[in-house]
Amino acid sequence: MGGLLRFDTGTVARTLPTAALVAAAAGIAWLANGSTSGPDWLPYALLAGLLLAVVLASSDASRPRGNELVALGALVLLAGWAALSISWSAVPPLARDEALLTLFYAIALAVPLLTLRTSGDRELACGAVASASGLLAIGSGIVLRSGGHQLDHFYLGRLSYPISYPNALAAVFLIGFWPAVVLASRRTLPVVARMLALATATAIASGWLTAQSKGGIVALAASAALVFGLSPMRLRLLPPTLIAAALSASAYRPLTAPFRTETVANVWSAGSFLAAVAVLVAVFFARVYHPGWLDEKWRAFTHAPSSGNTSSHLFQLGSYRYDIWRVAVHQFEHHPLAGIGSRGFGPAYLQNRHSPDTPARAHSVELDALSELGVVGFALLLLAIVPVFVPVVARMRARDPAATAAFAGGAYWLVHASVDWIWTVPACGVPFFLLLGAGNSGGERRTLARRAAVPAAVAAVLVALVLFVPPWLSARLTDRGQIHWAKRLDPLSVDPYVAEAARAPTPRAAASLLAQAVRKEPRVVELRFDLGLAYQRAHELRKARAALLEAKRLDPRELRIDEAFKSLPKR
Repeated sequence: MGGLLRFDTGTVARTLPTAALVAAAAGIAWLANGSTSGPDWLPYALLAGLLLAVVLASSDASRPRGNELVALGALVLLAGWAALSISWSAVPPLARDEALLTLFYAIALAVPLLTLRTSGDRELACGAVASASGLLAIGSGIVLRSGGHQLDHFYLGRLSYPISYPNALAAVFLIGFWPAVVLASRRTLPVVARMLALATATAIASGWLTAQSKGGIVALAASAALVFGLSPMRLRLLPPTLIAAALSASAYRPLTAPFRTETVANVWSAGSFLAAVAVLVAVFFARVYHPGWLDEKWRAFTHAPSSGNTSSHLFQLGSYRYDIWRVAVHQFEHHPLAGIGSRGFGPAYLQNRHSPDTPARAHSVELDALSELGVVGFALLLLAIVPVFVPVVARMRARDPAATAAFAGGAYWLVHASVDWIWTVPACGVPFFLLLGAGNSGGERRTLARRAAVPAAVAAVLVALVLFVPPWLSARLTDRGQIHWAKRLDPLSVDPYVAEAARAPTPRAAASLLAQAVRKEPRVVELRFDLGLAYQRAHELRKARAALLEAKRLDPRELRIDEAFKSLPKR
């Protein structure tokens, strides 16, 4: 039961750790541009680990329940499995980063479980997620409105500021949509607070519309169907949902105008919903469907994107997803138990692709797990999410507002993560696990015993200092040219060798350094290609040809390799 909200001093204090992690996710989005590069988000993970240690050492941490311990343990084991896969991954440094990112997510799940107690705590935490999403959307709008060179903030007519990948930007916005709608529906809140929540939901929807993410609209529609189908609060949630949708839709043309320069009633009751479905089906078969329609849509899905005369990216047909998923399934079939190694999909796709795309991940959290970490990784992923997602459904059915916000936001995120690679973007993933933690927290709990809290706090400090700091510090030293210590702090990284090669006094010295990088990551085509060019500059043509031949094997469709072959002197 939600009850009358009391955001007193205790509530605010208990919510502060969760709000701090929300702010960290927003900082990654705004200050680090939503970067997926470890050195950019590791400082935030470091602070999160130290924050967890403080929470554990406070003598006031709540004891997680059994299902929550299962989820936390599964996340830690998933991180360990990703770390173990360094030994067979094509990109060991990225496999290590994936392990550290998973630990970051475990921290995000643990903090609200340990700190939030009352319904007010939990709702305020969900409100923090909504506020961060809304502020990011509003901040982006202010920059576009007042800053110069607005077109620099768009990619093919889609908003790409502050995150350069529009789909991830849409996910950062939309993770806060349902929490904002839930707060806007709360009659116990002051009118001003409810209006602010409604404005937040509208800003979020408008931000998504400007980013024009098709995965976002699919996930938003799926989560809406689940919320209005399962939540007893559906009638309360309907007005703010419709108002936010109507206000953002009314600005459709100006919000999607940049794309053109480049190239609904909801559920009122079960009866009206079925009637609407019947009408839609009738209209579909009368006006849209024709023999061969399914074949047309399948061809559109399996072929390259083509915009035609569409008014926005949302109506653009075509996708590279089919080819990406084809390769992911192929990799799983050949490596079902342990996969090809964490983050290994990018190199595998280049070797097997039928498209010009160069994705780093399989654009599906499930296929990423199956192809890269096999059945073991996929099972750990399920154990990390299902045990803390199912109880949220039961709480939502009991009219718990925070659980409703967590379920709706979590359902949105899971659907979107199934068709995009937002798991890899910490600015997207951290809020998801914070919502799951908020949705499960509270209730009758005992305080965590000191004999368990102290070792856990020490472990959190060690994780923060021993695992998060060295690769981050190595990257900083590489940027400053202090290569010796950069290599010692992060022996997995090839960046120090590449940076040193760029400053090498002779082409032969540069080739020697790049050869050392290739020995660390022999299946990375860029390194092989750069090595071939270095050998060519050093007039070692036999080695240059061998390096380029290996690069061609790793990426048969790369035209730059063909051009490099043509530039080699004939013998």
